[in-house]
Amino acid sequence: MEQMKIRGIEVTCYPDKIKIEKSYIINNKEKIELILESIFERTEEFFVNRKMETFIKEWRYHNRLYKMHIFREKNKNLVLKKEQSNWSKFMCVILGF
Repeated sequence: MEQMKIRGIEVTCYPDKIKIEKSYIINNKEKIELILESIFERTEEFFVNRKMETFIKEWRYHNRLYKMHIFREKNKNLVLKKEQSNWSKFMCVILGF
């Protein structure tokens, strides 16, 4: 487990997932990408199976659910996994724009 702070956001990296605390604070796609790139520089092996765009879309759909007060407690923090679930892929299509 590795903890870091990137642009004021607490990030914890585990072997199989990355937890981003209070991810709802960052809404801008470019800022999301900058944070993910910073994480990528430190945990490069994590990004082997997925494209950056899938992580961005997943972050954005979590933010949208948070803003709509849907599972707000769960969606205030983002957990990105190495392998994206089918549910997450579906939600990215619906809300990840």
